[in-house]
Amino acid sequence: LQYEVLMHPETFGPNLKQYIHKRLRDDVEGSVHDTVGVIVAVIKFADDQDVLRGIIEYETGHASYVVDYEAIIYRPFKNEVLDAKVTLVHEHGFNAVAGFSNFTIFVTRHNMPGFSYKHEEERWEDDEDRGSVSRGSLIRLRVVNVEFGSKSEVRCVGTINGDYLGVLADGDADF
Repeated sequence: LQYEVLMHPETFGPNLKQYIHKRLRDDVEGSVHDTVGVIVAVIKFADDQDVLRGIIEYETGHASYVVDYEAIIYRPFKNEVLDAKVTLVHEHGFNAVAGFSNFTIFVTRHNMPGFSYKHEEERWEDDEDRGSVSRGSLIRLRVVNVEFGSKSEVRCVGTINGDYLGVLADGDADF
C-alpha cells in the first residue's frame, strides 16, 4: 500500500523518519482503504532510502513523502458470520458494530423473522422467547452485503435468520 504523508518543517531533522512513520500510523490505522478494507495495523515500512525522498511544497514549506507500507487488513466478506454489538434499535431493524466503530452492520426487520418491535422499550423481542435485541445486545449475524462507503466507513447488511445466528446476550453486554 502507499500513502502520502505531509510533514511540517519543524519535524525536519535527525528523527524525520520516525516522525514520518508515526504520522503514517496515526493517519491510516483504523481507517478504511476503499479497495482492501479496514487497516488494522501498519506492520512494515518500505526501504528507508525511499522514505527520505520528499518534495517540498513552496507555498507552505511542508514536505510530501510517499511511503510504501504493509499492513494487517480486515475485510468483511459476503456470508461471513460475525459477532456484533447493537448500537441503535428502531422500527426498521437495528444497527450494530463489529470490532471497529467505522464498520457498521444494518439488520432489517425482514432479515429477522420471528421478532416483534416494542416501541415503548425500543427493542425487538423474539416471539419464541429466545431473547431480545436492544441497545448493547451481543448478536451473531451473517453478512449479506458489503459496501465501502467512504474513506471512513464500511457498511454491511446482515441477517440473524439462520442456524446458530441470533441473540448471544441481551443489552449492556461486554464486547
